[in-house]
Amino acid sequence: MNSITMGVIGNYAGHLSGAENVQENEHPSGLFVIDHNASSLTTDAIIHYPTKGENIDIEPEFVIEYDIIYEGEQVSQVRGRRMTIGNDITIRQLKDETKISARKSWGKASKGVYSQWWSLDSLTDLSDISLISYIETNGECHLATQPLETHQIKLFGAALEDWLVTTLNNQGSHGMFDQLLPQLKANGYPTTLTLFTGAPNYTDWGKTYFLQPDDIMHIIGYRTSEYDHQEVMDLFASNNIQAVPNILYLKQKMKDAELVS
Repeated sequence: MNSITMGVIGNYAGHLSGAENVQENEHPSGLFVIDHNASSLTTDAIIHYPTKGENIDIEPEFVIEYDIIYEGEQVSQVRGRRMTIGNDITIRQLKDETKISARKSWGKASKGVYSQWWSLDSLTDLSDISLISYIETNGECHLATQPLETHQIKLFGAALEDWLVTTLNNQGSHGMFDQLLPQLKANGYPTTLTLFTGAPNYTDWGKTYFLQPDDIMHIIGYRTSEYDHQEVMDLFASNNIQAVPNILYLKQKMKDAELVS
């Protein structure tokens, strides 16, 4: 399977202005490329800490897998197949780099993704999905991001698919953005897109804390029609989150790069 992994820039109201100090728009600002053929993605319990850069942030996100359909050298359609959760870990400060893609992927096992997926055919209503994240550091667990509210996602479902087609075909190289069509061509026109769809806003604690080696990251995806936010938080606090059905739970530990073989 020839695939490409990308992420959406600024798809959650308030995240881009808060985390990147960039002006918000009504729609997402653009896309960035993470890797080709999932070379940066890992479902393992260990994830790499970058060897360069500063201020490393957790970014819990829903991850959607799409089929890409082409007409000639243009993308004509993307079709969502399934969805899971992931961690678009981000370097906030990287000297002499202006492109956001350089701060989003730094090699093998730099992006977390959960191994189980929800079929999009089984999700007739995307308005009740949510996710939440915690960081465990020095033996204490802290709420890192606020529960995701779908009304604060700028584009999702069919509207996101339409925007993806337009952006894949037309995004140019300027500022933090890269042109995308040449990368699709250089990678043999991938037929699968794995997309990190955007992170929710940080808690007050999460705004000022950056990941350190040996931190443990917990990301939980759920449907509010089955579990409300407080139930999920209580299940996590009682160490019962893995025992309940239809919840996505990604747990990964950050290790120094030189300690990971």
